[in-house]
Amino acid sequence: MTKNMKKIILIDDLADTGNSFNTALKMLEGKDVTTATLFKKDKSTYDPTCYAKNISSDYWLDFPWKSVIL
Repeated sequence: MTKNMKKIILIDDLADTGNSFNTALKMLEGKDVTTATLFKKDKSTYDPTCYAKNISSDYWLDFPWKSVIL
């Protein structure tokens, strides 16, 4: 799937525990990956390349797209 890709940008809305980023990056090992997120929680085990805001791990975020019923 990523065989011919030279650069990859991996985006998530939130770096909470960091598990999603860490898992995805293991799958993309050896690739040139830039990561981005809107929010990074203090307890996150992964530090994204760029993020809009660092927030407390105790803060709960409720994104409007999480409540959409399809």
